[in-house]
Amino acid sequence: MDSAVVGMVQGIARRNAEAAESWEAYAWQLERKLATANAGLSAMRTLKDVAIAELGKVDPNNYLLSRANRQRILDEAYTKA
Repeated sequence: MDSAVVGMVQGIARRNAEAAESWEAYAWQLERKLATANAGLSAMRTLKDVAIAELGKVDPNNYLLSRANRQRILDEAYTKA
């Protein structure tokens, strides 16, 4: 095989390997971000549950104790985002 062709094929192979490594690093970064976001979401849900329980003790008729009312607030915030 011609050395120019071999060099070209090796160059393509090297670029493909670099691209694969780049995509792998990107996927790992996204996985870490997703894991962090999921952990944060879990923590926020726990905090919300505790805050709602405490609010129920202080003000049993509070508007926020209704799941439907909280969902409406979340839906509105989601559509604005």
